[in-house]
Amino acid sequence: MKMSWHQNFFFCRRTHFVAKACLIFSLILTSFFTKAQCVVINEILVNASGGYDGGNQITGNTAEWIEFYNTCNSSVDIGCYVFSDGDFTVRIPSGTIIPAYGYFVVGSYNSDPTVDLDWSTCACTTGGDQVGTLTNPNEQLILKDAAGVLVDAIYWGTGQFPVNINAPAMSGCSAVSFNYNNANASFEQLPPQNNDGCGMERACDGSTTWLEICGNQATPGASNSGEQVLVTFAASGMELCIGDCINFTYTGSGTPTQFEWTFEGASTATGNVSSPQNICYPNAGTFAVELTITNSCGTFDAIIEDYIQVNVGGAITISANGPTTFCEGGSVTLQTTSAGALQWYEGTNPIVGANSQTYVATESGTYTAELTGSCSSPSNAIEVIVSDGLAPVIVANGPINLCNNETVDIVVQDTYDFYQWYLGSNPIAGATSQQYTVTETGSYSVQVGQGDCEGTSNVIEVNSTVIFAPPIDEDFSACEGSTVLLQVDNIYDTYQWLNNGNPIAGQTNSSYTFVLNNGVDISVTVTDHTCEATSEEISITSISVPQVTMTPSQDVSVCEDVYLLTANSTSGNYQWLLDGEPIDGAVNSTYTAMEDGDYSFTSTTTGSDCTATSPEITVELGVEVAVEIIASQVEACEGQTIELSVVGNFSSVLWSNNATTNSISVTHTGDYSVSISAGGCSATDEIAISFKPAPIANAGEDLVSDCENGLQLVGSGVGSLSWVPDATLNVSNDSNVAFVSPFQTTYYRLVATSGGCTASDEVLVEVDCSSIFIPNTFTPDGDGLNDFFKIEVRGVSKYHLCIFNRWGELLFESQDPSDVWNGGKQDYYAPDGIYFWTLEVLDFAGKPMLDKEHSRGHITILR
Repeated sequence: MKMSWHQNFFFCRRTHFVAKACLIFSLILTSFFTKAQCVVINEILVNASGGYDGGNQITGNTAEWIEFYNTCNSSVDIGCYVFSDGDFTVRIPSGTIIPAYGYFVVGSYNSDPTVDLDWSTCACTTGGDQVGTLTNPNEQLILKDAAGVLVDAIYWGTGQFPVNINAPAMSGCSAVSFNYNNANASFEQLPPQNNDGCGMERACDGSTTWLEICGNQATPGASNSGEQVLVTFAASGMELCIGDCINFTYTGSGTPTQFEWTFEGASTATGNVSSPQNICYPNAGTFAVELTITNSCGTFDAIIEDYIQVNVGGAITISANGPTTFCEGGSVTLQTTSAGALQWYEGTNPIVGANSQTYVATESGTYTAELTGSCSSPSNAIEVIVSDGLAPVIVANGPINLCNNETVDIVVQDTYDFYQWYLGSNPIAGATSQQYTVTETGSYSVQVGQGDCEGTSNVIEVNSTVIFAPPIDEDFSACEGSTVLLQVDNIYDTYQWLNNGNPIAGQTNSSYTFVLNNGVDISVTVTDHTCEATSEEISITSISVPQVTMTPSQDVSVCEDVYLLTANSTSGNYQWLLDGEPIDGAVNSTYTAMEDGDYSFTSTTTGSDCTATSPEITVELGVEVAVEIIASQVEACEGQTIELSVVGNFSSVLWSNNATTNSISVTHTGDYSVSISAGGCSATDEIAISFKPAPIANAGEDLVSDCENGLQLVGSGVGSLSWVPDATLNVSNDSNVAFVSPFQTTYYRLVATSGGCTASDEVLVEVDCSSIFIPNTFTPDGDGLNDFFKIEVRGVSKYHLCIFNRWGELLFESQDPSDVWNGGKQDYYAPDGIYFWTLEVLDFAGKPMLDKEHSRGHITILR
């Protein structure tokens, strides 16, 4: 069984696992759990020597950090823990909690990562000025809990022994003292540290293998390559009946990449997913479940012996050895062939003393039986009815309205000893069976007997109806598109018309009217009471109607005295009409109209009277032709377009610019004319078009403003010039000259107008209003030179400056850019040294002028 040290410890203490897990525990717990702790030193960064650390240009080699990791599945209070390298000591503040499998990073404020505890400002350290500075080649780190018990210890190189620590009481934490003359068995040795700024981390969180991480630096507060594993799982049920199926779910940690399940006694012996479903157990017994998982840190497993309990059980079947309906004083024996201890029930109540394989029921009720045991279930139910007399029920196995001398069977629902059927009040000779076939109308009932009980049933009334199929008509033909009316006698209860045997939706009246488009086979189904009959089908043939067209297809107005009309028909015969009346002798496909009127023609399908008539067209002869030019406008500005068009059905169109379309576009001043022809006649029209000169606007070249003095805009052009109003615009007496003083980059527009025509141009004025200068040294010695710390800013909408000493105490704060710091706080004047500032500034657009890295820094005081 392969497990990490903390998982093995957890399994041996809290779960029924096989003994080999505990054996591995005793072999692996060499350095950590001899101390019985959860927290370990998990990652460190020891900076290279030099003037700056971790890429941040600072004074002092202090950008270092150490990560602690909680290997346990519950949170740990590390308040008052002592952390030391022998030269400096950090006391973890009281109440500090590391969550289960969580991280806690300790380091300097100028470390690259965000630290959970800043040892340079926490007021919880003892040691030299450079708190947290570690040596690169030889060093050790020691972590003890609040009671002084060793939690973890590491070293690299030869370390710096002996170590003597005297941590005084601090912020509710008791004093702790300890010393080490050398790296004993409690210390883990790391690979040597070089002056290369590389970090060290455990290969997996909490493991005993350390790795040097260069290039992509170690990442505090995040998992190292993988996680140690707590292998646990759960089942949807642990006590089952034979044949039951359950689901399993992985509940452990460690981000597994592979699962190997073993299910003892199950029909599915193995599984390889995180949550196996429908694992079934066909046999009784107690069975173990084993799970092995693999992740980037290794392979881990767990076994729970006797985890699944499968019990014997099931449902039984009961039966009655006689009728379950009887009169008072009778009984029925209920029995089962199933062996084993059982209990009889009436409803949900157990019957006292009813524990044998048979039970004699003498009262009405619903009876069941059930084997005793956790896996048993109720049997089928038997209902016993005890009554004063019998109440037989008869039903018909078909319609009780007999159609056209049909028959119907009526039957008694329950079984009795004897039967006698009655028609009205008279017994029917020989009708002594459970079923009787009815052939005539009347009132039917039955008298039955069961032992000493008798009873008479309900009455069924049987009626008789004779119905005949209605005639419709004989087969016939009709013209396509004609309306057909079919009708039968209105004497039936319901109607349903059919086409080719299929019901026609909505056609449920005694008549059916429809438009004939194709041949159809029509019938009708009628009902009278519950009887039904369907008529014979009639076939209706559709005769096609000629397809007709005429040329022309629109009304005609011509200047000639005659006009030729042409007819087209699929039937090939014609009769011309004038104003709806036939024209004698006009039976050809063409006809020459010699008088005004409405012309059409008819065409008939050969051998039938199916006729089609063409649409009418109106013919006007000797009509004078006229044309008029329509203009979208007659006057426009240069650069615009005017549309000219004529309306009418002309055979030809010719414009003065040689265009032959019904409309043209013009862009120049001039006289435009058009000539048209239609029906041998022609006409002309002319129109004058004028375009006015367009104005010119020139706003000038793009400019740059200094934000404080503004500048002058000078426009030029042709026409009346004016600048478009703007809040930052000041127009002088000359409308083409303007003074502007924008606080941000702005476009300004110059407009020129002349005779109703306009033109415009824009000029861009770029503005850079914001600047900032932050000094790094000042000398408040009263000599009048560089006596104050002042940040020079320009073009800001928000300003907030804070200055702190090395212990985080606020010495100066201002929201006024004109304020200066004299190096003190009230009556106190700060000594020479380095002080730290934070600054928030926004420009006029509300945007930060400093990024996160440059919004904080330091200032040195020299006297």
